[in-house]
Amino acid sequence: MATQSTAFDFRLHEMAVASLTWERTQELAVQAARLNRIGAAERHWARALEIAERHLGRGDPRLAASLTNLAYGLRLLGREAEAKRRFDQAMSVWDDSWRWLPLMRDTSRRVEQTYDPATQRRFEHLVARARAATASMARDNAVPVGRYEQWLALRPRTMNDVRKLLGGVLLVMSRPGAAKTDAGRAA
Repeated sequence: MATQSTAFDFRLHEMAVASLTWERTQELAVQAARLNRIGAAERHWARALEIAERHLGRGDPRLAASLTNLAYGLRLLGREAEAKRRFDQAMSVWDDSWRWLPLMRDTSRRVEQTYDPATQRRFEHLVARARAATASMARDNAVPVGRYEQWLALRPRTMNDVRKLLGGVLLVMSRPGAAKTDAGRAA
């Protein structure tokens, strides 16, 4: 019995480390891209994708963000065929996020439970916006504004499913700008 508990604890620790490493790698990539260090950004995005593919599930928004960002970096480096393939993969993962969202757990209460339907719809809306940003980047090379700033402002202090979701939807490459709320006001 102790062996099962130890293995479970190790797996949770490994997942937390992978999640934090993924976040930091995405942050470094966005910073590099904003400094026009595209080669460095592409290497960070490729590393973030490796982490996502190894540790995250099929419909995890962080996997979709990783594919989106790598595709963007590849396009900037003139590798359009690879970029198109990665954008297509990202869209497929965004479309599969319905598998991941219902598994999100609300750990803020004494008894861990899934989120209520209204909150689930809000999460679905966030994913739809991130999917639309990916589609716009793939189609028009239109990069969103202010998502990184929004991530820095909203990132929860503890590692939980909301933080994972926000990382996936907000760490898609963005240009500098004021963080926006859903109402369009600066946060």
